[in-house]
Amino acid sequence: MSCTPEEQPITKEEAIAFAQRLETSIANGHSQLFDSIFANQAFADHIAKEAGEAMDKSYVKGLVVALQEKKIGREMLKNMGSDATYEFLHHYEKDKHHHLLFRIYGDAGINYHDLELAKFDDRIGLADMFIYLSGENISKTFIRTTSLLANHAKQESEKKMLNVAKSIQNIRNLINQQQYAEANKLYEQLPEKIKEDKALQLMNLTVLAKLDQEKYKLALEVYNKYFGNDPAAQFGLFDSYFLNEEYDKALNVVNVLDCTVKDPLLNYYRALIYTKMGDRENTIKYLELLNKQKPDFGDGALELIANYIATGENEKAENLLGVYRGNKKFDQKKLESLRYLYPYFAPLSQP
Repeated sequence: MSCTPEEQPITKEEAIAFAQRLETSIANGHSQLFDSIFANQAFADHIAKEAGEAMDKSYVKGLVVALQEKKIGREMLKNMGSDATYEFLHHYEKDKHHHLLFRIYGDAGINYHDLELAKFDDRIGLADMFIYLSGENISKTFIRTTSLLANHAKQESEKKMLNVAKSIQNIRNLINQQQYAEANKLYEQLPEKIKEDKALQLMNLTVLAKLDQEKYKLALEVYNKYFGNDPAAQFGLFDSYFLNEEYDKALNVVNVLDCTVKDPLLNYYRALIYTKMGDRENTIKYLELLNKQKPDFGDGALELIANYIATGENEKAENLLGVYRGNKKFDQKKLESLRYLYPYFAPLSQP
């Protein structure tokens, strides 16, 4: 008799109900459900598979336990910030496994999580999670970073490796606390070989995006140097293309991504690109499509109001302004920027 638990089938209804529970728990600021889904035999198996035969099995087992105890849901909530949303988009099946696609959107930008589900002992959990920004499964990221630290220990010492690992965790903690300057100081003290890792570079980009736009652009160039030819890393290069005015490349990233995620919110990014390209017709086209598909997206409505005013479509601007003011979920303070840009548009000054 095998001691390994047997995987149980999941119905589509169960998978979608689980997605809705996860979405609701995160919307309410609770991370416990997300934390718990890593305690799953299938996830342990994925970690072991990524580790391969070269890595000691007892060591791998310890890594799995460490990751399961990491409180990833809590870390993710802190990283998202108070304004961000974690929205369930789609369910699909692949290779007899159920997948859930979620979108994160907030001040830090946009990202997607593809959760592969597995069920053991009547509990649905995670087999693995593909993170679109990194272009890889979390199991792969974890094992690669761990292997990098292990190699550093061989070349230096175990004590130095533990110090590096502690620094990386401290950087994460400082990012969660929005102490970006301190996080940047710690990152700069890491060994150069460690800083070449994709996960660490993405962490550095998160910091510099909040800290220094010039350094952020330089860091994007470094990321492009290492991963520019990696198809899986193209989503992470969107900002690089956008800031360097390579708008055709930025648009291609959005279009390729949309083929997979099928997310109406990406029309917002198409509109921003066309704005930079000076193509007002396509800007309005995609903002109107966005407003039709996602009328609850306030930032898109603001952009559309601004474009209506700029093109003299005052009646449309006034009507949409009324809708915006009538939606209590929208941040009314954001109208101040429109008043500053278009002081001549009288309806903006009216209560």
